[in-house]
Amino acid sequence: METSNSHATSLGAKLIPTPRTVCQSVARDLRTFRTARDLVSYLSDAMEAHQKAYEVLGTLHGDVSPENILIMVETRGILMDWDCSRSMCMPQPGARARIHRIRAWQFMSANLTMNPETASHGLLDDRESALHVLMYMAIRYLHHDKVKYLRRHLAMFDDCYVLGDGSLCGSQSKESTIMTGGLHIKFEIPAIKKLIDRLCEHFAGLYRFRQEIPSSVDPCARNLVVIIPPPDLADALEYHTRRFHQRCLQSIRKADWFYSLLREYIPQIPDRAAHETDWVDNTTVLLQRKARAAKQAMGGTKAT
Repeated sequence: METSNSHATSLGAKLIPTPRTVCQSVARDLRTFRTARDLVSYLSDAMEAHQKAYEVLGTLHGDVSPENILIMVETRGILMDWDCSRSMCMPQPGARARIHRIRAWQFMSANLTMNPETASHGLLDDRESALHVLMYMAIRYLHHDKVKYLRRHLAMFDDCYVLGDGSLCGSQSKESTIMTGGLHIKFEIPAIKKLIDRLCEHFAGLYRFRQEIPSSVDPCARNLVVIIPPPDLADALEYHTRRFHQRCLQSIRKADWFYSLLREYIPQIPDRAAHETDWVDNTTVLLQRKARAAKQAMGGTKAT
């Protein structure tokens, strides 16, 4: 802190000491990650903090998005901006509507965007938001084979339509991606696709549960119904599918599940040297490809 010295001016007026605080940024935007390994690590750190706040303080963050996950001193991810957080220990009238207005639409859970007037915001919605953050960052900033269809894949996070009363309602794009087992994209780093697909498989169990019990508000607070093996072998496939989704739901309800699963995959992601990076701006890559294609087309036209 700097302080100006007090002294009298030529007109006799006395100057008042003025404190000045010099601030230096100590964290970076998540979008500036260097490697895929770092990206997954930062996200796991943020979600561990998210879980601790929920367990110890009974507080739900409510706005998990890239803007609220920062990189601290190159090694840690931190979860910021708790303005949308709310205590889960006491009811808060109007909290549902407030969160829907403030939260980043792109990264809200499919359940919240598809049911804006009836869905209750819970712990699993924030965890699903972290999945959408991972998918968005991977699609936009990691090498993959679907850059040509970049806008189509990114549209999943914005898709919505206007209801008769003027309110927004999300499409089924996010839910469809989850229910079909993940992104139909081949990433340069195989572990990224494996991680996303596995997360989607588990969240598919949650949406299967919601389809079977649509009146359930919080799957975490409900005992799972035991599925009895069918007497008819013709129903065996359906039985095993339901059992698989049930096991996924049992896992997703565990306190450390999300960030522990991310860390399980970190060793499978290449550990780059200091001068190497996995980061790429696929939006720029797409524009460059289109510019080259247009230039080649113009050249072909002139030649004819």
